[in-house]
Amino acid sequence: MSIAVLVGVSSGYFGGKIDERLNFLTNVFLVFPQLPLLIVLAAFLGQVGSLVITVLLGITSWPWGARVIRSQTMAIRNKEFIILPK
Repeated sequence: MSIAVLVGVSSGYFGGKIDERLNFLTNVFLVFPQLPLLIVLAAFLGQVGSLVITVLLGITSWPWGARVIRSQTMAIRNKEFIILPK
């Protein structure tokens, strides 16, 4: 979740080239199917415990949250009462 918050808020707030690059990175992670990727990574690492599975899930499941957080950040950023620094 912390990866999703970092990427989503940064992308939505800064916009421009930063938004394009972070959105591209998010789309790349969304293209890979999560379950087969987890199986391949777990097989590559060998004997894995619950901590490794948790880390792998965190690394592969952040893009959906980042997309939602990015859209919400952009919606709030464009409100009338928000004054952005120039």
